[in-house]
Amino acid sequence: MSKIREATVFAYATNITLIKDPGMIPYMLSHYFDDYICKVVLSADENYDYLNTVYKGVEVDYVDDHHTQSKFKKNIYRTKWIAHHAKEVDLLHLFFFDDFTIINIFVYKLFNKKGLVYVHCDSDGHMHLNHKGYKRKIKDLFRKLFISTKYYDDILWGIQNKDVIEPLQKSYPLLKHLIYVPDGYTWLDVEPVDLNKKEDIILTVARIGTYQKRTEMLIEAFKQIHPKHPTYKLRLVGTVENESGFIDWYKQFEQDNPALKEYIEFVGPVYDRKDLYHEYVNAKVFALPSAWESFGIVQVEAMSGGCALITSNIPVCESMMHSSHAGMTFDANDLNDFVSKLDQMLSDEQQLSNYAKNALTFSKSFEWQKVLKPVDDWVKDQLIKR
Repeated sequence: MSKIREATVFAYATNITLIKDPGMIPYMLSHYFDDYICKVVLSADENYDYLNTVYKGVEVDYVDDHHTQSKFKKNIYRTKWIAHHAKEVDLLHLFFFDDFTIINIFVYKLFNKKGLVYVHCDSDGHMHLNHKGYKRKIKDLFRKLFISTKYYDDILWGIQNKDVIEPLQKSYPLLKHLIYVPDGYTWLDVEPVDLNKKEDIILTVARIGTYQKRTEMLIEAFKQIHPKHPTYKLRLVGTVENESGFIDWYKQFEQDNPALKEYIEFVGPVYDRKDLYHEYVNAKVFALPSAWESFGIVQVEAMSGGCALITSNIPVCESMMHSSHAGMTFDANDLNDFVSKLDQMLSDEQQLSNYAKNALTFSKSFEWQKVLKPVDDWVKDQLIKR
């Protein structure tokens, strides 16, 4: 079999996305699977520092976005790239279940009828399962673009959440090839986790201060458990954003709780992968009180670092906790339940250790090589049939 020419097209690619699914899927296909030559399409307006460090071995092509901040225009520029390069691509890799995905598939297949498409979908809103108007709109697009040409037979849809696959199959029967493909993780050149060296740290890795991540809820919960668990510290890794006045809220919190200042540390963003790995390895507990998540790759990364997890009971976290037995969930809208569960977890060292061991075991199924095996199998099976 000749080399499979893959191209990843994602309108919102930034430096950080190179080490998330938009960058890691082509990286892993090119490094750990046979027969792929992978290319990622990036913006000429962005800086991509990871290209000079951890992200090597993948070809890069640039699109001139003309410094636009318009998502519509960014997508249009990538649609033009697809039209121009379609015949040079055997496997087009796209993201999300939305209008531009449909348009880009149509444009690609218009110029390359033998080409295959892989769409990596999250499930926090891009599915629009409860939006009847949007569902009707998408179905109309499918009907117009795919039924007559049967392009849908050449498309693989990878869904990050098992729980939405059946509803999707019922809502969109034209999604003929639809499989579970979660986000994966990889750590390069790191030492194994030693659970005996864990510290009394509660860790979160997120966009601190956003409504989605509910940082205020986490800090309030830490405040309430601190008197009973005074050796624990809270480390918040990530950029600090000022949604809904978070910065002023925390300034007031510090004034009201000066004794807690030395126990709460804002680390800032950690871009070095080894440093981030060490954050997970050092912490006993990883907390994720999110209002919603598409998949929450930080959960898997935290488990790979041997963290016990405490998360809100949103569907994707509830499903993962049920499968992994790596921690506890709490009512996403109930601070008291969060505090109670966190206190329960920290009070039982043996159970905490069991959670950590379960986390390490479960995380191995999310190594990128294992996650992408079904995608590789489908692509090669389709090509053999031609």
